[in-house]
Amino acid sequence: LSNSHSYKFDFECINIKEAENIKFNNQFPFDAVLLDEKISPTTIMRITKLYRANGLNIPILLLSRVSEARLPSKLQQAGVDDILNIAEMNTPVFWWSFMSIIKQAELRKKVDKFDVVQHRLQHISNLLSSVVHDISNPLNIIRLAVFNLTKNNIDNEKRDLFFASIIENIERIQ
Repeated sequence: LSNSHSYKFDFECINIKEAENIKFNNQFPFDAVLLDEKISPTTIMRITKLYRANGLNIPILLLSRVSEARLPSKLQQAGVDDILNIAEMNTPVFWWSFMSIIKQAELRKKVDKFDVVQHRLQHISNLLSSVVHDISNPLNIIRLAVFNLTKNNIDNEKRDLFFASIIENIERIQ
């Protein structure tokens, strides 16, 4: 690839059966999937949907020999990211397009991770709010009971009720 001196690319050609039988795990062996235009659209959609269903967020690209080809909407809906013109392979346009797609995929991965972290933080925040409420409510009851106990003209029956309330709410906090 033109202008690719600072990057190393290893390409591995695999057939349809191998593409369909790839093991999906945390160590997926590829950074991008390039599909030749000779592969039927049905097969491209099947492979792409399989990869996306297994959480694969790397770029899936269709290679074309047609100048200014447009990605068919069915392939786009299946999860194919973009189309690259093979005729431009030795030009800066191909290089720029390919690297832009790779960078977009990296950004999508970061956004996905951010969304997961944000969801977890929201869950933690909700949990903490619940815990704070569960502690502050009994503390307020204890404060009110202590305030009432400080009054001099309180009868023994009410005093016993306030002490029982304090003990009950301390147990709730524990």
